[in-house]
Amino acid sequence: MKIKLSEAVKKIKIETEFIKLDSFLKLANAAVSGGQAKELVLDGKVLVNGEICTARGKKLYVGDRVSVLGKAYEVEVEEVGSSAPSFTAPAAPAVSAPVNETKSAPAPAPAPVNAGSSSIKAPMPGTINAVKVTAGESIKKGQVVAVLEAMKMENIIYAENDCKIKKINFSINDLVNAGDKVIEFE
Repeated sequence: MKIKLSEAVKKIKIETEFIKLDSFLKLANAAVSGGQAKELVLDGKVLVNGEICTARGKKLYVGDRVSVLGKAYEVEVEEVGSSAPSFTAPAAPAVSAPVNETKSAPAPAPAPVNAGSSSIKAPMPGTINAVKVTAGESIKKGQVVAVLEAMKMENIIYAENDCKIKKINFSINDLVNAGDKVIEFE
């Protein structure tokens, strides 16, 4: 059953490729807790792109519209300097390729975090899910150094340049705030 969304649409920006519906409801302040988001979804009070949606784990992408109790929202991507996670849409499968096709250059490395500093800072509040380096280890630019979970999404933190790890300030399952020094280097 399709239902027309209201005209006034509030744009909600995300920093990832997608967001799950229950997390989106909290981000948009349509629900104050995960429990309330679950109740709204399971009670059929949430529309996604004009249709009732009862799957709270539904992935929302840029351009998707959500309506809750008469209020309408639209998913947008927020670009935040060099610390924003990068993503690309999957390429469409090729129907046929020429025999003498030249290979394209590899995709550019992801943007480094905190370029020009002597530490890597958390780009947002969250939980450290993995630390991929050890103190004293020499690492290369673009190497994964840690994984931060925020809003049920994993954010990979990369080395900004070739360096040697001086100190790791957090362990797995530690909570960090935006701007906390996760790793210091020489």
